[in-house]
Amino acid sequence: MAAKSREALKALKPKFEKFPPPVLERFEAASAKMPTALSDDQLTAWANMGITIAEQTVRSWEAASHFYQVSPSVLACMPYSYFEKWMDCGSKLSEESPTLASAYFEASPGAMSKLRSRHIESWASLGDSLYKGTWKSSTLACRFFAHSPALLDSLSFQELERFAGFLDALSHRSYDLSTECLALGEKIFPLVGEDKDAFLSLATTLVDTGWREVKSFFEAGSKALPRIDVEQRLRFMKLAESLVQNGGTNIPGTMLEISQALSELNEEYHSIVLGLAEALLTEEAMAMPEFIKSSPFVLEKLTIGQLGRWYEEGVNTLRQNRDGGLAFFKIESAHSESVIEALSSGIEFDRIKPVMEMYCRGLAGAEIKLAQTGDLVEKNIGWVSNESPTTEGSTVFVPTVVDRYGSKDENFSWFKVVSTHQVAHLEFGSFGFEFDHPSNLFQNLRNSLEQKKIAAAEKIDEARKEEKRSEYSENELEDLISDDDESGIERAWLTDMQRFFDLFEDRKLALDIFTVVEDGRLDARVKFEYPGIKSSYVQVQSDSYSNRPDIKELPAREAMVEFMVRLSLQQYEGVAAPVKYSEEARRIASIARRVLVPEATVEDTSEASLRIYAIISAIPNEGIPP
Repeated sequence: MAAKSREALKALKPKFEKFPPPVLERFEAASAKMPTALSDDQLTAWANMGITIAEQTVRSWEAASHFYQVSPSVLACMPYSYFEKWMDCGSKLSEESPTLASAYFEASPGAMSKLRSRHIESWASLGDSLYKGTWKSSTLACRFFAHSPALLDSLSFQELERFAGFLDALSHRSYDLSTECLALGEKIFPLVGEDKDAFLSLATTLVDTGWREVKSFFEAGSKALPRIDVEQRLRFMKLAESLVQNGGTNIPGTMLEISQALSELNEEYHSIVLGLAEALLTEEAMAMPEFIKSSPFVLEKLTIGQLGRWYEEGVNTLRQNRDGGLAFFKIESAHSESVIEALSSGIEFDRIKPVMEMYCRGLAGAEIKLAQTGDLVEKNIGWVSNESPTTEGSTVFVPTVVDRYGSKDENFSWFKVVSTHQVAHLEFGSFGFEFDHPSNLFQNLRNSLEQKKIAAAEKIDEARKEEKRSEYSENELEDLISDDDESGIERAWLTDMQRFFDLFEDRKLALDIFTVVEDGRLDARVKFEYPGIKSSYVQVQSDSYSNRPDIKELPAREAMVEFMVRLSLQQYEGVAAPVKYSEEARRIASIARRVLVPEATVEDTSEASLRIYAIISAIPNEGIPP
């Protein structure tokens, strides 16, 4: 700052003596930061403007203090000619209310960096328009200035003007509500995207039709809009506005409900559903939200194309009877449910349970119950394991809904095939396994392996007892040996199946192998005994085959088990196997195929599993080179 300028400002200091100390302190701090390019006249004019503001009323010194504090930052954002306009606006606001002027000055650094210089006077006028001379209006106007920098991150100046107009209109109803909506605006406008005019239009409409809902509308908007595809938010808000114009009530609640429904759909469906909803407005506005809310349920059963046909039937019903049409879109009418059922290709468990239970009883010749499960077993061993869990006792588990194919007949056939496969476990003896029963097709290895395992275990036990004799007293030793004998008795009480799986070191691998071999045996037996279901059976197996994991991406042992699964699907040609273990694969295939004859029993499965386990367990579970 030039010496002449310093002298000019120093000469003004006596004028500050009548103001509280903060005014002079901030003046001096700001003087040191003002641009050196300012002329003496410009600098003096600036200093005198602050003094003029401070002299206006008893509390004006606070506004002057803020004026000096922010001046360097504001001047950095604009030419001096616009800076003069900014000072004049602040001075005029201070004449009306020093508090309002203080808010204007405090918000200026943040706002001026985002406003064009030509908007300075308009921005000041917006805040001034909200001030009506009362303390509540003063609070609203001051907060408008305070929130302006953040609002300008999302709003253009024209949109800010419209928002201020909305706040002014709402303030005639409730200043408190207007102030709350001002704060909520910071949160909602970034979510609205390019559709702020539509949002403000709806908000303004609500001021006239239901101003008490305006705050709820802002809160609902902040929750509803993120749920909707960005490209469809304008349509969503226009639908809500149409509801208001057609006498709708509880618009915020309705917005939340329909946005929740839309969030449950794929975003690619939002445009289609909202398009149908727009057309429905011309028929009956109150049916529109019910249609959207029902869409997720309907689309669980129908394709998006079939949804349109259900919608058309609803419109026809609506034209004949308003109440009937509303019930249709709410899915509260038998007609609506029957249309969904007729259009749907899926099969629901509840609808076919009686028929399928009779079918299963006829196959098994025993009491069979069907149960649904929503938590399906996902072991990926066996060709139906990822569709339904294993049969347990006399209960067959099936999914709640099957919609794999494009027609009901195909989906019903799938139900029959999977149920037949599970009932086959009961009908053809999977649960009747007897460890000591001889195999029809193999030389029995179970007993000899068990004897070897028992002999080895006895040697280990004897060695352990010898070790204990050297460590414990005679009485302690008797107690320990007694405990060992009791545990041996417990081990003897095993089911035949547990006894069989005790032969294996890796029980999981053994179970996987046994499951696959037994599935193959049962499938072959079913197709032999019931040729009428063979074509459906082959179709389902073929579809299951196409959905299997890529065998090339599995470790060696898992790849060999997957190779067995594909064999069990009767896919004998083109079945991939690791080249490194091609000889092992041929041996496994030869063994597995031996049980695919009508006379094979579950004991044959056990013998085949022993032999296949011996082959696979010898293979290291390593990655297969490409």
